[in-house]
Amino acid sequence: MSTYAHAPPLSQSTLTLTPDRSTFNKERHIKYWLRCLKTHLPTAYTSNDSQRMTLAFFILSALDILGVLHTKTTPAERKEYVEWILRCQHPGGGFRGFTGTMLGDEANGEECVWDSANLAATYFACAALMVLGEGMERVKRKECLEWVRGLQRGNGVFGEGIGKGGQVEGSEDMRFCYLAAGVRWMLRRGDMERGKDIDVEGLVGYIEASVDGKTVSPEFIENMTRWLVSRQTLMLQDDEDGLDVVDDEPPDPEAAPAPPVFPPTFHVLGGFSVSIDAATHTNPPSVEVSKYDRQWIGVNGRCNKVADTCYTFWVGGTLGVSSCRNPESVDVF
Repeated sequence: MSTYAHAPPLSQSTLTLTPDRSTFNKERHIKYWLRCLKTHLPTAYTSNDSQRMTLAFFILSALDILGVLHTKTTPAERKEYVEWILRCQHPGGGFRGFTGTMLGDEANGEECVWDSANLAATYFACAALMVLGEGMERVKRKECLEWVRGLQRGNGVFGEGIGKGGQVEGSEDMRFCYLAAGVRWMLRRGDMERGKDIDVEGLVGYIEASVDGKTVSPEFIENMTRWLVSRQTLMLQDDEDGLDVVDDEPPDPEAAPAPPVFPPTFHVLGGFSVSIDAATHTNPPSVEVSKYDRQWIGVNGRCNKVADTCYTFWVGGTLGVSSCRNPESVDVF
């Protein structure tokens, strides 16, 4: 049951933090990623079996970022990883998400749609090979780039894969645009025979249209940075309703006669969604943060969404691209 009515008003004093700081247990993280790499994946990942390429990239990349990929694995093991990735390469261009769709000689006629490449797997396969530092020379770059070009729709956006009748499948998602641009950047490098390129101007036009045609000016970057920093959240458990209240919709800021409030289990550290008038809210709610509560601090994608590592990846990456080196100093109000 939603308890918006019991939330404290947003005009209360600023959020206070305890002097204790969370610590990053590097060795424990390394142990976890090595477990994922060298033994069976945790049970929770069972439903992601068809996305093994995605998981492989994050496992390898995490170990690389932690600085132990080449010390905790042997050359023979890394060669096996490269061979598995290349085994997922589709003869028509691109990469499969895992080997489970490889139908072999049975892949003919209509059955071919069940053994197809997809854009996300292709991006993560190329990125994983770059992390490993070998295997890129064996990627069918020309075929892959032509396949990527075939995923672009007339309005400039990219789909996820090719379905029945040669139709581009997948929603119009900005993430597919990012993946396509990333694959193009990784493969159109060095000395190679290049075919026709994607419609770069069409892709740029689609991206610009998504921000109402606004020019990516310094002012635009500043406003975007403020909004991204405001995605930091803090979840506090409520004794009455637990954490499930965050799945409820926030109140409509246009319909509400008074400033909108959030349930006790949801507080914003840095700011508010762009749909809320920040001019009327000068301070976040007053919240005492304990060591237990600190585990819920994270980054979400939009107002009243649960924070997770995926949002943290996208928001953190965008802040890096926008040259925001000190997001803690950004005034989101």
